[in-house]
Amino acid sequence: DVDSRIGVAFEAVLSRDPSPAEVGALASLYRKHLDEYSKDEKSALGLLSVGEMRPPEDIPASELAAWTSVVRAVLNLHEAITRY
Repeated sequence: DVDSRIGVAFEAVLSRDPSPAEVGALASLYRKHLDEYSKDEKSALGLLSVGEMRPPEDIPASELAAWTSVVRAVLNLHEAITRY
């Protein structure tokens, strides 16, 4: 489910569990982007075409693009970015 996947992302990136507020915000972001990419598959495919790896074919492009947005948000949290 969405909350569990958000927890996995937090553990992988930040080595901690997300707060309920963080889960709520990221779940809302996921649903918003899933809705947007479901209506505009061309945009989802455009996002997924960036990079060297080909996206898996067994996951809908809209879902994968929405998760890409969520993980980008986690990776851009201040505590995930090392600043010198």
